[in-house]
Amino acid sequence: MAVTDRAGFLSALVTGLVGWLLLSQLATAATLPVDNVDVLYHRYEGGGMVIDGPSVLVRKSVGPQVSVSGQYYVDMVSAASVDVVALASEYTEERTEYTLGVDYLHEDSILSLGYTKKKGKEIRNTEKKKR
Repeated sequence: MAVTDRAGFLSALVTGLVGWLLLSQLATAATLPVDNVDVLYHRYEGGGMVIDGPSVLVRKSVGPQVSVSGQYYVDMVSAASVDVVALASEYTEERTEYTLGVDYLHEDSILSLGYTKKKGKEIRNTEKKKR
């Protein structure tokens, strides 16, 4: 096989693959996410800190073109601060997130609208350890 034959073959192969990928994307239909309820508990321990909390996601279709969703997520962070050796202060923070969303199916497109509210509070324990 000559060098020009290989180049022509590779060019035709790449062109064919790109064309196939583009056409396959045009052939797909948009669908709304399925109805579901997801419940999750996450936990991480390491580096002197513990991060954990629950998450709940609920999604429900309202007719053939509209889907609504809601999520509740909590992140509890508990750690010793940098000055733990000197002052023995503990650091605790709770972050809560609420999300509401709506998906609207129009022909082969999905329009999504979402709102997220986050709030958090920090608690610092300033008690000194007895040595």
